[in-house]
Amino acid sequence: MRTLADVAVLFVDDEVEILSALKSCFRREPYVKIFAESGEQALALLDESNRDVRVVVIASDIHMPGINGIELIQNVKNRFPDIICM
Repeated sequence: MRTLADVAVLFVDDEVEILSALKSCFRREPYVKIFAESGEQALALLDESNRDVRVVVIASDIHMPGINGIELIQNVKNRFPDIICM
């Protein structure tokens, strides 16, 4: 059975200040927090096969260079349909 220490929320934003604010805001939450600065980085993190935790939610910015938030969500939904995206 999974606990909150076994699951993660992946936050994706190209603005480092936003990611820093999110880190500060959610620092006391019991689940694992992962941060990515781009859609490409987020997909690479999801592809890592040696992760001890399972990403269950992705919270992404929409307007990002490269893979934008909509493209990221579409890609995640095709490859990882169980992940909740917002």
